[in-house]
Amino acid sequence: MSNWKDVRKGFVVEDKTGQQWTVIKREPGQVFTISAPGREPWRGALTGEVTIVSQPAPQADPDVVARGLLAVKFGGVEVSKFDGKDRTKPHMTPVQFADPGALLAHLSIFHGATSDDPTLAGLVKFHAGLHHPNEKSAELFEPHVHTPDFDEL
Repeated sequence: MSNWKDVRKGFVVEDKTGQQWTVIKREPGQVFTISAPGREPWRGALTGEVTIVSQPAPQADPDVVARGLLAVKFGGVEVSKFDGKDRTKPHMTPVQFADPGALLAHLSIFHGATSDDPTLAGLVKFHAGLHHPNEKSAELFEPHVHTPDFDEL
């Protein structure tokens, strides 16, 4: 079992009756629009456990291109987006990174830093040391904000 907080657009989930639903949209506050063959789309808040049947490949969301988001990319994995059209705001970046390469790209682009540690755990610790609790995004090498809603931007 998985949790609804891990579900994103494009995932296919299964309800208690065995009906499979495709996630059409995810909004902040874990509000989902889901659709199943022969049924009207449903929209509402969903929490708790869920069975995930399948999920799209990372960065396969067609809306990323359709919304015209400006993204800094590293090897096809987005490490930054702008929230809306205002380019004077800081970059939005993920809270967690899936692999060391993406986090190394983030360190280089947004912190002007590098590390010889090849492990994700080591890089996460190094990165945490670069973010002081009272630091404002404008004080960083390249202003950015880590957001848990990165995938929904």
